[in-house]
Amino acid sequence: MRRYVFLAILCASPAGRADTSVDPARPAAPAVTQAQPDLLLRRALLYLQEAEHYAAISTEDARKKSEQWRLAGIKELLTLVDDSRWKTYARLDEAEFTLADQLIRVGKSDAARKYFKRLIVERPQSRFVPNAFLSFGDYFFGQGDFENALKFYDKVLAFPGSNVADYARYKSGWCWFNQSDYKQSLAQLTQVAMNGHDDKIVREARRDLVRVYALVGDRAKARDFFARVAPANEVERMLSQLDEAIANP
Repeated sequence: MRRYVFLAILCASPAGRADTSVDPARPAAPAVTQAQPDLLLRRALLYLQEAEHYAAISTEDARKKSEQWRLAGIKELLTLVDDSRWKTYARLDEAEFTLADQLIRVGKSDAARKYFKRLIVERPQSRFVPNAFLSFGDYFFGQGDFENALKFYDKVLAFPGSNVADYARYKSGWCWFNQSDYKQSLAQLTQVAMNGHDDKIVREARRDLVRVYALVGDRAKARDFFARVAPANEVERMLSQLDEAIANP
């Protein structure tokens, strides 16, 4: 109930009257061209919050509502980022990143890259720039262009404190693998396994480096190697996986 009260307040008209017709099919937008950028961003984020709320419900009706709220949020973000009046808005980088991320989620990757590129070019100091570089890396990776993918993953790694740095290095490992440079691939995956901060990515790196080690590593040295990159309780499992990979290349 509280969520919908807040929605009504946030979507109030300039005169202060709440638009009681707010619904996901037609989220209220009273003269959005006159709204301040903070209101546009807050409203967009709230619409996207509603989208996530319905996305967690496994019914067809909820799926449709989630889609409607998401598109409404995208519309608000477009109004904000494409209006030249707000080009100096302090949170414009957040709006551009959120818009690009949401466009990807609705299958509009080409449009998303337009806003990622704008973010990189016009706001190079933004905390969202590493994520923007990552999106280009993933795009080229998906196209099978591993050389260009590596260039963008390396740009992400220029921001070592980024929350996507581990993922970028992990994907770099797979770029090298797909270019048949297995030693470099192993080096990248090993670095993630030993020094990564994202537990999920670290586990995936440990799993995948076994496959790469089978191609370039020395079986006699495998136990010591795995003991350096993984907890002791994982070593036997990794050795078993290694023997299987060697037997079934």
